[in-house]
Amino acid sequence: MHDLTGYPDRWSVKPGDMIRFMVSSTANPAGPGYAEIPMPTPLDGSRAGLEQPAFLGSFAKAHLQADIQNGVRLSATIWPTTPRKGVQGVLAVRIGAWHFALGIGPNGGAIATTTAPDGTTTSAEVAQKLIERRWTELSA
Repeated sequence: MHDLTGYPDRWSVKPGDMIRFMVSSTANPAGPGYAEIPMPTPLDGSRAGLEQPAFLGSFAKAHLQADIQNGVRLSATIWPTTPRKGVQGVLAVRIGAWHFALGIGPNGGAIATTTAPDGTTTSAEVAQKLIERRWTELSA
């Protein structure tokens, strides 16, 4: 068994739509295997180490009863580390056949997206780019 880490290029798709997964594997099971050839260096030996965990993100799934007649508000406080990377999801909720999402848009600003039951999508991105590594409140 090989360790895998991965993520999709979007939060969800409709039946028949494409979704890409970026996956990292510790080894290629179809490959020739690992071959180690020792090469002595002055750095050989034991050294003290320090654990530096990498947190790959968060995920939560909740089942809520919601009535969208009076509107819906999504809010999230984020600390964006890669706001110039392109489209990134932060928070999404599906209420009936409606889909609401907050994220980072293609231009680096906060974006809110709504998809109606008929598939019509409406998005609004703030022109001001998010500042890297600064706490920001997103709300729509």
